[in-house]
Amino acid sequence: MSARAALADALQCQDGGWSTMRITTMLVCVVVLGMWVAFCFIEGRFVPITWEMVALVAGSQGAKAAQLRFELGRGGLYAHGYDPAQGEGL
Repeated sequence: MSARAALADALQCQDGGWSTMRITTMLVCVVVLGMWVAFCFIEGRFVPITWEMVALVAGSQGAKAAQLRFELGRGGLYAHGYDPAQGEGL
């Protein structure tokens, strides 16, 4: 699987359309962690990650997980005929 296909699979919902929530969650993770890595290089030393940064990343991931749970219900992907091994949006 190419990197482009993997990224498209990560950003699409179960019906194959683009998911704004997934794109936003990925953007929060990339920006927060990217800034942390950049500041480590700028400072020339390891800068401990702050609890605010952890809260942003965990909050965005938790919100996406809660949304998917709300949409699919208790049965999850299997109850709706989706097989996670087959991928989601390809």
